[in-house]
Amino acid sequence: MTLINLVLVCAIVGVFIAALITTIVSEVKRKKSNTKQSNQTTYNNSTENEVKTEHITSTEVTLEKTDIVIAAQKTLIASKNGTLRPGKYSILSAESDVDSFNVRIGKFVKEYKHGDVVVIADGEEVTPTSHKIILR
Repeated sequence: MTLINLVLVCAIVGVFIAALITTIVSEVKRKKSNTKQSNQTTYNNSTENEVKTEHITSTEVTLEKTDIVIAAQKTLIASKNGTLRPGKYSILSAESDVDSFNVRIGKFVKEYKHGDVVVIADGEEVTPTSHKIILR
């Protein structure tokens, strides 16, 4: 081989090795980043208010001391000094595999979905008509 052919082959091999090293480094960084993200999503920020964990519609709902659990066909009346106070609440399903449920707030029954937000006024009655619910 001539000197020019030898230099040309060495240059091609050098470019190939540089591309290979770049690909390997980027793959290692991507895997490290994915591992870091998956570790961050598995951490659970626990608080001292947590009492119990239930599986609800393939998600976990953590009951807190401030949560109000109402059984089906039981009525709570909102009052300033009572268990259920007037205000804004998220309605969560307290039973597995139940995504929507019926609740009477005031005079009307309406279908709610897990996580819907409602405002309950002073003196209003809240009655789950189909399933047990959690007000948060």
